[in-house]
Amino acid sequence: MIELQELQARIQASARSLMKVQGELLGAAQMQRRSLEESVRQRTKKIHEDSVTRLRIAMIRAQDRVTSKNADALNAARELLNNHDPDVLKVAQYLCMGHIHFDGRMVGMGDDYDIPLIVRMLCNESLAIFGNTKDSDAVVRTAILEALRGTAPAQLQVVGYDPALKTPEASFAALNNVAENSIVNLQTVKELDSLIRVLTDDITRISAMLRGSEITLAEYRLWAGMPIEQYKLVVMHEYPLYVSEEQHNRIMTLLKRGAQFGITFLFDMGDESRYPDWFDRQRFMRAVDTFTVSGRRDVWGKRPSLHVSFTRTSPEDAITGMDELIVKAASVQIPKVSFAEIQPRHDWPLTSENGVSFVVGREGTQTIEIVLGNERQQKHNALITGAVGQGKSNLLKVIIYSLCSRYSPEELNLYLLDFKEGVTLYPMAPTRESPQYLPHARVLGLEADQDFGVSVLKYLEQEFERRARLFKPYGDNILKYRKANPDAIMPRIVLIIDEFHMMLDNTSGAKTGSKAAELLERIVRRGRSYGVHVILASQSISGIAALITSGQGVFSQFPIRIGLKNSPKEALSTFGQNNDASAHLRYRGQAIVNLDYGDPASNQTVMVAAADDDELNRLRDEWYERSHKQMSLPVVFDGSKASDLLADLNHLGELGSRTVTALLGHPVRVDQKPVGVRLFDAPGRNLAILGAGTSPNALPDDVDNNMGIGSVEAAGISIAKQAKTKGSMDFIVLDMLNDVDRSSNHVADWLDAMRRSGQNVEVVMRRDFVQWLDEFSAGLPNRTGGEHPVYILGLSVDRAGTFDRSQEKAFQSLLDQGPIADVHVIAWWSNTVAFLKQMGLARAQSFDATMMLFGAGDVAKTVHGPLTEWAGQENRGLYYDKETMTDSVKVIPYMPLSVAELTQLWKES
Repeated sequence: MIELQELQARIQASARSLMKVQGELLGAAQMQRRSLEESVRQRTKKIHEDSVTRLRIAMIRAQDRVTSKNADALNAARELLNNHDPDVLKVAQYLCMGHIHFDGRMVGMGDDYDIPLIVRMLCNESLAIFGNTKDSDAVVRTAILEALRGTAPAQLQVVGYDPALKTPEASFAALNNVAENSIVNLQTVKELDSLIRVLTDDITRISAMLRGSEITLAEYRLWAGMPIEQYKLVVMHEYPLYVSEEQHNRIMTLLKRGAQFGITFLFDMGDESRYPDWFDRQRFMRAVDTFTVSGRRDVWGKRPSLHVSFTRTSPEDAITGMDELIVKAASVQIPKVSFAEIQPRHDWPLTSENGVSFVVGREGTQTIEIVLGNERQQKHNALITGAVGQGKSNLLKVIIYSLCSRYSPEELNLYLLDFKEGVTLYPMAPTRESPQYLPHARVLGLEADQDFGVSVLKYLEQEFERRARLFKPYGDNILKYRKANPDAIMPRIVLIIDEFHMMLDNTSGAKTGSKAAELLERIVRRGRSYGVHVILASQSISGIAALITSGQGVFSQFPIRIGLKNSPKEALSTFGQNNDASAHLRYRGQAIVNLDYGDPASNQTVMVAAADDDELNRLRDEWYERSHKQMSLPVVFDGSKASDLLADLNHLGELGSRTVTALLGHPVRVDQKPVGVRLFDAPGRNLAILGAGTSPNALPDDVDNNMGIGSVEAAGISIAKQAKTKGSMDFIVLDMLNDVDRSSNHVADWLDAMRRSGQNVEVVMRRDFVQWLDEFSAGLPNRTGGEHPVYILGLSVDRAGTFDRSQEKAFQSLLDQGPIADVHVIAWWSNTVAFLKQMGLARAQSFDATMMLFGAGDVAKTVHGPLTEWAGQENRGLYYDKETMTDSVKVIPYMPLSVAELTQLWKES
């Protein structure tokens, strides 16, 4: 029992001890727990504080990165939109079409971020805008405006196909005022078909220009350093609702191929519920970049998850944008191509045996060379057109000097005619001040007229006959002759006629234009055999378009056609239907060169070289010094100037006549020997000059260029110059002029000059005429063969009044008996009616030689014949000598000499 109690006591003691230990352990554990909890709390607090700090740092860094990336995006956008190409070469390969929005709260930022929405466009990718709402027009307007802003002025054509007449392009129409056809609107299916054909031809042509390379038109232009071809933005409205399946398929082909060649599409998509069954929407969307315009949310097809907003441009904003572009367009200049770049200095190394070639400019990096006369190509003649101020004269100079640089005068002869003011050709002709001339030029018509043009064409026909006789033993063309006679001199001939349509004109009533057209057609058809090639140039040829389009007409012989900028009508007249490319040129000096009768697929857009006059004049002088001793002077015809009497007086001995010749002027023909009436002792050897000496259109003060007075004075001077000795000739001047004409035309100074010649000069005034006539005619029968020849020079004889019977008899005796007795009458009648009254029809036959001036048309028919066409002409007379000529000839008369010129004739002893 005791043991049990002791055991119980020990157990209780152990339990108490255990409880104590347990209590101590529990206390220790609790203390440790509190310690751990405090430690954990402290560590947790520190971790939280560190996390907050790191998060704050991370957010700051994220904000910096977002700000930096946003700045990078803005800079990149600016770089894409504001390319650094030369102004004339800029192209909108990228457009800003709106903005991409980012929520700033996603990075703990209070502000949202916007970056530009940049899309690829011209020469890259086409764009389709879905959403048949009024907003779609505004987005289309944005795309057009941004494309125009980002492309050099006049280098982008916007063509809108708008069958539903939505007219969003109307806001841009003002651009056409400074860059014609920049904005084009089409409405009909037929117009769309034509557009598809044009675009197809564009791709074919530009692909040939790029020679199959993979570079884009924009890259090629930048490489070439000049604008070549034009970019096109084709805007298709309500697509595909107003196109056929066949048209759609062709458009899809253009869509696939066109971007490389500068053809980009902008599709304004129609109501999807109305799409035709044949339209494969998914296939179409894979070919374009897409925008979906919605009142709730805009969607960019490339990044549909992004929050985007497309810019809407109102018509008013578009008009304002156009105003800015119109101002900018005026300051852009196209790069120039120098003549030396395309035509290196040559030492006349080429032979013209197989044709002649010349360069005109560059298409990109390619120099464009044209060949005339190659037997294989059979391209012998060229046609050039261009509106006023577009560089036609410059182009002709480039052609002429390129030819002359390549071929010597023994290989090439030039016949050059200018039917306007003659400025282009003037430096090529010799003058008193500058004897240098272009040695290749054989004929220079500085201001030609129809008669001179016809004379040149007749001269070339005569050359055909001469060459035909030479060629006949060796074959039928120049090539065979040259091969058989390698040492023979047989140059190719190039006839260049500027403003040629004036030569073919018949509006004046004469038939000279028809004659010229007939001769020209014969020459262009036959010329290739004889080595004669024709280049025709004109501002306008639409008035003679029938000649072009006719299979038998003149222009069917002109495979080479060059068109500077012109109107659509003139462009079509030059190149034929469906080819108005030259109407769409944007810069002066650009040209469409076509070597295949105007086929659109053969168009080349060429920058014509700039012909620097100083450079060309140096070349001309070098060639002149090298060859003029072996060359004869060219025939120079300047229809605007009076004939040069002083120069002709030095060549009187070359007339080849043993009798005295009264000079009257130069003929309007290739043979430029002065025209004169030979005064030998035979009946009728008198000269009547009939008609007003000044133009009916002359100004009131323009009285010092009287052709009638000038002709009489020149006749007297030239006769006196042929006197063998002093005092061997008698001159009687019938001066019936009014005081104004006498003073203005320096008649008193002329009389002084005639007296200084050493010959006998008597003046009969109007008041003394009747008495003189009676006395002189009475003495005629008493003249024997030994007296001095007498030359009666009449000025305004019509003012003598109507003759009575005795005066008629006396004057008739003078005309009939005088020439046999070496007395000749050279007289001017201003009024032709008065002449007929004084002379009568029968007595008018006493003048073998007559020259008609203004207002002498009726008397010309009476005296020259009923078929004579003459209405008078500035600086012209119509001369005919029935004894020595078979037909009349136009003459450029001598005008009265100035006082200074009269002083030069004879000096006082």
